[in-house]
Formats: sequence, structure tokens, C-alpha cells
Amino acid sequence: MRNVRRLFSLFSISAATLRHEWLPSLCLMTALAAVLCPVVLILGLKHGTVENLRQALLRDPSNLEIRPRSSLQVDHELIEKIRSIDGAGFIIPKTRSLGSASVEFQIEERRVDVDLFPTAGGDPLLETHRCPQPGPEEVVLTSSAAKALSAAGGDEITMLLGRRTDQGKSETVSLPLKVRGVLPPEATTIKAGYVQLSLLSAVEEYRENLAVPRYGWDGPASQQAGPVYDGFLLLADEPLSPESIGRISVVTGFLSHRRIKPDETEPELSRAIQGRKEAVLFFNDSEPRPETSIRAAENIPGGTECTQLPWCKPREVRVTDSAGKAIAYQLHALMRSDIAPPTGTGRLQPWIAIPDRPSIPGSTELSAPSPLGMSSIPCMVVSLKEDAPPRIAFAPASFAGILRHLDSRTVEWDPAGSRFLLGRRNFSGFRLYARDLSSVQPLASRLSAIGIDCSSEGDKVARVLKFDEDLSILFWLVSAFSLAGGGAALALSLYGAIERRRRDYAMLRTLGLPRSWLVLLPLIESLAITTFAFLMALSVYHLNAAVINRLFSRFEDDRPGFCFLPLQLQALVYLCSLVLAVCGALAAAFRLLRMSLSESIRHV
Repeated sequence: MRNVRRLFSLFSISAATLRHEWLPSLCLMTALAAVLCPVVLILGLKHGTVENLRQALLRDPSNLEIRPRSSLQVDHELIEKIRSIDGAGFIIPKTRSLGSASVEFQIEERRVDVDLFPTAGGDPLLETHRCPQPGPEEVVLTSSAAKALSAAGGDEITMLLGRRTDQGKSETVSLPLKVRGVLPPEATTIKAGYVQLSLLSAVEEYRENLAVPRYGWDGPASQQAGPVYDGFLLLADEPLSPESIGRISVVTGFLSHRRIKPDETEPELSRAIQGRKEAVLFFNDSEPRPETSIRAAENIPGGTECTQLPWCKPREVRVTDSAGKAIAYQLHALMRSDIAPPTGTGRLQPWIAIPDRPSIPGSTELSAPSPLGMSSIPCMVVSLKEDAPPRIAFAPASFAGILRHLDSRTVEWDPAGSRFLLGRRNFSGFRLYARDLSSVQPLASRLSAIGIDCSSEGDKVARVLKFDEDLSILFWLVSAFSLAGGGAALALSLYGAIERRRRDYAMLRTLGLPRSWLVLLPLIESLAITTFAFLMALSVYHLNAAVINRLFSRFEDDRPGFCFLPLQLQALVYLCSLVLAVCGALAAAFRLLRMSLSESIRHV
């Protein structure tokens, strides 16, 4: 409580001193304001000018875009690799730009050729122009496309998609779409529509004569997916000669082989031996073969009775339980006769056998990685009642052979035709935007380092960033000299005030005020003078900024002014001014601490 009273007394003394010496105090405030005003004004000009240039660049999202110069083989792994690069922002794969992405939009009697581009949440082009994201069967039109169609947001249009089959026959399908929004003219000048990637992918699949069951678009029967295998297990009652093994490799196309022993690390292979004297696994490391290749080995061994069992490498899959949770399994091709399929399933109808889990229904969804992400296939589930490894699942060899296509393309189950259909392969490019302006050039360089040659507006962005850097250097040079001069003037003024008030300070010491508390007097005065000086400088700044912005106003949008200083930077300048005040007060207080009490009151 005593210290609080002392502090209150010191504030009262400081206020009385400033009021008594109002003319010198006013002169010092004006001098400091004259020092701070150019600093604040230059900072406002720097921030406003650079921010306007930044906003001009950001208003055109193409300045953030990184564009591949040539077609690529883009899969899910590459997309994730690019997304993990520091500075990468929005990225989405896209289809080939020649032919596959061009469609016709129709509304009433008007038809317009339009290019389709993929979009998703976070697309800078749509977000910059405050355009909503399209749904599964919706489209965002550019201004020129909307003008040609006389369409507006909320209108219903029809997408017409044609193709020429392998037999030279022309086919056309249609799909109704809703216009979700229209981009403004400054966004782009091309006639285009932005749709979800799933719709754009379906367009390209149809153009490649693939069936698209989700939209009811048929494809030729040749696109039905048949099983392919990594190899096959040959079981024989008698040992095979090296000549027979060599002939089997040549005829079947599985050029590698190895003998399987009862202690095989893969339990399903060792279980399949079933007491046979000879078990040889014929396989290829990366080139799967169809079932006809396996059947070619039936008559090779001569009189030896042999059994061929198709084999696929184990695959990581996920099975969804009743709570919607995905459970990971290692899926093996089934080589056992003691597991019966579900009732009513056909040869190619998907089903798997897993260790008994009550939380997994009889009909569920199986997900497996593909080059374009996770592919989901509905399947039936059979429970293994015997002891089995907890994370091992089994599938019929035919189903495992179908899943083998997922290493290079997608596969889709067509429930209407009870068949598997081949899906698309990799994408051929991507739309990529840097996270911010400073990331454009570094991101393009990092992509070049991994073999992706790209073009960007990096040079234009670099000029703005260099201009910002040069202005920062100029600002700090001017600020350093100005603030150093202001600090020196404040310290000398306070030093002179202490010399004038030596006897007053000595009397306060005689009345019992500790020397350390006495130092607070010049500190309080310095902070008060600096605060009033900053307010004066800020008032002058706002007057000048209003005049400058009016003289240089060319825009009627929401860009910041030519001279603009946000509240955060104003607070930062004020904080620096207070630091300057404290340094000046401490320099003057050093004289106060060295002052002799007897010499100060000798002439009182």
C-alpha cells in the first residue's frame, strides 16, 4: 500500500512539473512529433504501395498458378508428393486438355462448345471471385460461356457428350446440369465450365469408350475387367524336371519361379501344398498375365498329374464395419477348398473371408488403393470360424485377380450387369497454385528438381517482392536516423531538466524517497511526452494520408489506400516510440543516480 501511495505521488509530481513547464514540454513534444511523423508516413506509403501491388497480383489467381509444360503421368502418389512440398497450396489432377475435356452445353436452342476444368474446395479462382463450389451435377460457368448461353446462376442446362466407337459409329449422351454460379469477366476470357473431378473423369472415360455405370453410359464389352495374376502355383505328385519347368515358364509367360517348401513364410502357400511332392511358384515381378496363360501349362508336364492355382501378391485393403470404421486387412488369393462362398454369388461377384468379427455385416464395402486414390467396391463377407490371423483376409482368386488391375487403373463394379468394368488410368496433368506469392518461384524450382518442368508468373511476382524488400531497406534507414536523432534530443532534454531540478530532487531524497524511486520521475515524464508526441504525429499522418489517397485514388473497390497503415503497425510504431522513451529516460536517470545529495542542497 505504501508503494502504491509513492507511485501515485510520483505521477502527481510529474503531472505538476509538466503543467508548470508546459512551454518546454510542448516544444519537446513538437520536436518528437516532427521526428515520428516522417517515420509513420513513410511506413504508411510503403505498406499501402506494396499492399496494392500484392492485391493486384492476388486478384488474378493465375499469378499463383504453376503450370506443367507437358503431359505427365499423374497418380495419387504424385499428387500427395506435390501437396507435401513446402509452399504448395491448392492442387487437383486434370484430364487431357485435347479433345477429352471439350463438350457442348445446350440451353433451349443455343449450343456452345465449352472446355471443362476440375475444381474442388479451396480453388483460388473460385474463392477469389466469391463463386460457390459446384456439386456433383453442377457447373460454374465463365462469363463468356454464360453470355453465349444466355445463362445465369440457378439455370438448368444440358451437357451433350459425343464419341466415336471402335466400329466408327457416333454416339451421344446427355446429362442435365445446374449452373451453380458465373465467374466475373476479369476471371478469365475463355469459354469454360468448372465441375467436380468425378464428372470430368467420367467425361474422359466415356470418350475412351469406357462404360460409366454411375451415369448410365455404356461401353463396349471389351472393357469388362477380367482377372489377371502375378503367377500361379503348380502342384505335382512327382518332381518336375528342369526342362519341364523351363517349358512352363516360356509357354505361360511367367519367367521367374521358385520351389515352395512346407516352412514357407507365406502361410497360404505352404497350406496349399497339401502333401504334394512338388510345388513350384511361377511368377512375374511386375507383369501380370490373364488366366489363359495359366491354362497353357496344363499339358506341359507330360504324364505327371498337376494342379494349377492362380496366385496374386497380398494386397492391403480396408473393410468397413457397421459403425463406419475402416479396418485394415492383408488380402490373399484364396487357395483353400474349405471356405464356401456366400449363397447366390457368381464367379466374379466380389466376396471375401475374414476372421469372425460381429461388427462387420454380411454385405459391406471394400476399399483398396489405386493410382487415383482409394477405390471402393461393394462385396459380401464370409466369417472364418477357425483360428486365423486377425488381420488376414482371403478372396477368391478371380476377385484377387480383378483387384490386381488397381496397380495401374481403377476398377468399378457394375451391379446391373454383375461384372467388373475397367476404369481410367492415370491423369495427364494438374492444376496447382502456390500458397502465397513468396512461394511461387521456390515451388516451381522444387518441381523442376523432381523432373516436372513448369511455367509460372514467378518473374512478375519476384519484381514486386524485390520492390518490397528495397522499400523496407529505405524505411529502416530513414527510421534509424530519425529515431536516433529523436532519442538523443529526448535524452539531452531530460538531462537538462534534471540539472535544473537538482535541488528539488535533493529535497525529495531528504524527505525519504528512495533513490531507485526517484529514477521513475524522468521515466514517467518521458513516457508522457512520447505518448503525446506520437498522438500528434499520428494526427498529422492521417491528415496527409487522406490527402494522398484522394490524389492517387483510381479504384472504387476494396483495395487499401495508396498510403495505408493498419492498426497493428500503428501499435508497433507506438511500442518502438515507448522503447525510445525508456532508453532516453534511462540515459538521463544515470545522471540522477550519480548526483550528490549534499552538493545539491548546499545552496538551499
